[in-house]
Order: sequence, then C-alpha cells, then structure tokens
Amino acid sequence: MFEDDDQKRLKEKSSEPASDRHRDRPKWDEDFDDDSEFSTELGRVSGAYTPQAVSGIKITGWVALALAVISLFAYPGVFGSAAVLIGLYAFVRGSRSLGGWAMVIGVIALVAYWVFAPLTM
Repeated sequence: MFEDDDQKRLKEKSSEPASDRHRDRPKWDEDFDDDSEFSTELGRVSGAYTPQAVSGIKITGWVALALAVISLFAYPGVFGSAAVLIGLYAFVRGSRSLGGWAMVIGVIALVAYWVFAPLTM
C-alpha cells in the first residue's frame, strides 16, 4: 500500500521523543509539549470584569431620586419628604451617590415650597 507523506510524518513523529517533535515550532512554544492541557486558558480570568446584579439598595436609591425629581414639579411636601427619607436610607445602606442626590434635590424642592407657598396665598 502507498502511504501519504502526512502518514509517514505522523509515524516518524510518534516514534520520536517529545523534545524532537517540536524543533520547527516558534521559540515561544518551546516549553509546551503535546500533552499539555490548555483548558485553564478557556476558563474565567480572575479579576476580569463581571457585571453585577442590581442590588435592592441601588433600586431604593433610584426610587428616591425619581421621587426627588417628581417633587420639583408636583406635591413637593409629600414627594420631597419621601425623597429625603428614602434617600437617607439608601445613603446609609451603601448607595451613597443616588441617596445623596435624592436628599439634596428633595431638600431643594421642600425649601422652594416653603418659600414660594406663602407668596401664592
């Protein structure tokens, strides 16, 4: 039977020691042999960015901020007070930026209400 050149090379390579099989490989690949396992390269890289789920406290901060913005246009006494209280809760629990902004905007709406409400009567 006639054998292909590939089959001959395969038989020759299998009879050679592992160190002789890699002589035509680039220099960066010298440390690896055919028995090396590369599955760890396909796994998750430690320290890589993985998106986090939105926590309940972050949602609380967004609700407080929404109430604060609504309080600028309607019922500032109710929505502004709620924004300040819920914003304080979110701030203390860890959502500092959202809770802080909600408190500031809620206080601005309340102060504007206290200043301008007597002028309209």
